[in-house]
Amino acid sequence: MNAHLLPILTLLPLATLLAAAPSADLASRIRRLGPRPTAAQLGAVLAAKPPDSPADQREARSAIADLLQRQLSAIPLGRLSADQRKSLTTVADALWLLTLNQREDCREPLQDEAFRRWLLASPQRTSDLLANLAISFESQFVYHDDYPRVLAILRQLFRHAGPQEAERHWPLMLALALVWDHTDRQPLHHQMGPQPPDASPDLTRRFDFFRRTLDSRDAPFRPGQLSVAELTFVVDTPLPVDELEWVRENVRLQSPERLFHSILYDQARLAQAAWQWPHGPYTLPAIRQRGGICTDQAYFTVITLRAHGYPAILFAGEGRRGGHAWVAYLQPRKGWVTDIGRFKDDRYTTGQAVHPQTGARVNDHLLPLICDSSPKARQADALARLAAILTLADLPRHARLLAEQAIALHPTSTLAWDIRAHLADDATELTQLLERQANAFRDFPDRVQDFRLRQARLLRLRGHTNAADRILQQQTRRAGKRDDLAADAAIAHINAALQDGQPQKARKLFEAFLKDYRREAAKLLSYLDLYLIMTHQTGQAEEALRFIKTFIRSARRHFDRVAPNDPRFRDWDTRLLIQAHENNGDHKQAEKLRRKLD
Repeated sequence: MNAHLLPILTLLPLATLLAAAPSADLASRIRRLGPRPTAAQLGAVLAAKPPDSPADQREARSAIADLLQRQLSAIPLGRLSADQRKSLTTVADALWLLTLNQREDCREPLQDEAFRRWLLASPQRTSDLLANLAISFESQFVYHDDYPRVLAILRQLFRHAGPQEAERHWPLMLALALVWDHTDRQPLHHQMGPQPPDASPDLTRRFDFFRRTLDSRDAPFRPGQLSVAELTFVVDTPLPVDELEWVRENVRLQSPERLFHSILYDQARLAQAAWQWPHGPYTLPAIRQRGGICTDQAYFTVITLRAHGYPAILFAGEGRRGGHAWVAYLQPRKGWVTDIGRFKDDRYTTGQAVHPQTGARVNDHLLPLICDSSPKARQADALARLAAILTLADLPRHARLLAEQAIALHPTSTLAWDIRAHLADDATELTQLLERQANAFRDFPDRVQDFRLRQARLLRLRGHTNAADRILQQQTRRAGKRDDLAADAAIAHINAALQDGQPQKARKLFEAFLKDYRREAAKLLSYLDLYLIMTHQTGQAEEALRFIKTFIRSARRHFDRVAPNDPRFRDWDTRLLIQAHENNGDHKQAEKLRRKLD
């Protein structure tokens, strides 16, 4: 999904907002609320008819900004109580919401009085809405949801379901709006052949289907037990609702492992390396009838689990025998199970998937972080939203204190860390902040590596090459069983050497990495191709040819052990030698090997 700039830049600076402006009804009602209005009081005011003119909109925002400034002046920020935090974030979120709703393309859904009052007069619903919007801070607000489209979907479902059903199924409505707000939907995988499923929203039918599913006696979770973030992994079903109905009627829910293997594996497609679906329309009944490869098994399992009310994800990753697809699902009372159809002996270290709300790549190690909707996480993100507003309002001291309080409340609040990094005075402070981040996210090695690699880049920019190299070497060693992280750190080290104008050092680093990585068999192939490209471009083809000849002898036994007779890797060694000879200008030897290959 494309990111959008939040129009909250019109808040700059607060003093501008407090300048005299024409009187407006909404602004007058805001000013009559008193110095510390409750969320319910502010919601009731915002649910009234929105201001019509830009001048009225500015005056309403000015009134809320005035409230915020008065509270900031009266509160010692160094020691905020829980009540003071709540009061400040309530006003800040009202300012945030009013700014979002001023957009011209939000006017149509908000003209519906019944819907507007239902949504905006409820502190819980507005809190849920703001807490679940995917927002980042990169010198300004960036949000990754199409907010006007989210509003339009919520209104459509509200009008369809009616107030009582909308009240009961508000989290489901919000999850549907956040997932289906963009039209450029990603399929769950890219091997569906020339006739993939129709992924049109059909949102009222989809809502009715999942409402019945979540209300059914055999639903795996109690009503209200799943968070909005978890529900996005239920409703992300880019296929016709008719197929979901077919699943409920025809596929008996069994253990996910048995469900995965209930789809007969198509050995003929494997032998032919035919990865794309070859049997006409890509449908669940067709997969069940004809069988498929691992992507089809995983797809069938994920959609079946989601159709029965389980959050589930299709993951794909590289192992010693090449690519594979498997499934993760949320098991009641036990958390995420991430190894359905995942073969342990092949060392599929990390699975990658597409996040249903943002379209960003996510991996299986980050699931607890992605789905964290704990009260402390929500409170910290509310403080972070306030800190971001104050950053844009040119109040860095206040923003820094509030961002630090958000981090103290919930150390893995990504938005708070983004703001804190933006407010760093210099590269030294930013390097120290990255060290703190690495410690805060120590249970999530992927994030730790991101921070360490950024540290190394900063140190290198400041001329501390040896210190940067030490960080990269440490990350390669610390990766442990996460060979993907070790590989990423090694490639970062190689690229750094190239940027420093040291191609020989880069080649030796690459060769050391390949030697350490040789047991990973099929995982090696893309790195070997990259090695040959790099050495060719840097004039080291002769050294590369000598290395490849020796390396093949040591790596071949690992290939033969894990992938014997696999057509995907037949003659991998000869193909490498052909390319190495071509790079070295020995076309005669390359042609001789090519004839042997033919």
